[in-house]
Amino acid sequence: MKNVLILLIAFVFLTCKKNQTVTVTDNEAVPVASFTTDKAEYEGGQIIKLTNTSANAEFIRWTLPDGTTSKDPSVSYALDPSLGDVKLNIKLEAISKSGIKSDYVIKSIKVYPGKGLLTLYSTNRFAEGVNIIIDSDTVGVATLDFTLGKPAACSQSGYSTYTLNRGTHLLNYSKFSPLGPSIFGTKTFSVNTGDCVILNCN
Repeated sequence: MKNVLILLIAFVFLTCKKNQTVTVTDNEAVPVASFTTDKAEYEGGQIIKLTNTSANAEFIRWTLPDGTTSKDPSVSYALDPSLGDVKLNIKLEAISKSGIKSDYVIKSIKVYPGKGLLTLYSTNRFAEGVNIIIDSDTVGVATLDFTLGKPAACSQSGYSTYTLNRGTHLLNYSKFSPLGPSIFGTKTFSVNTGDCVILNCN
């Protein structure tokens, strides 16, 4: 009789514990996954900054375009500089405290080719008004100031600066001058994101 009583008490205890767990789980709010990005669109070589804004989530899990994962509330993801004209998917999962309830959201991020700068200067005093053609497209007449050295910076006043997609480009320049020597030539150059190329145009 004593053994039966012990078994009965154990059964009641386990049953109550099980029912209590089910009740807590049923009362859990369903997570709603959401996140924000610092910009709507990006260029190759830039950094995407992600911030979790999910509701009712005890845990989160990011899945980034390269397949890596993170549980941090804020994540920074560096884009490959060679990327351009692509869409990358970023996934965020929001999970309840029990781990039973979850939600996820996937955002498609547009990435454009990264851009850099081309700055033209000249050491030829007759270079003012040189016609500039880049990749077979006429971009206009360069307002080149005469200088004996390179500009200190790509944004320095007095030099012609062009924003170009990352990669290799072809520059053609020409000027017929009846009062001085004519100027013409061809140069190949490469533009990287976040910096510039400084080319002399003589």
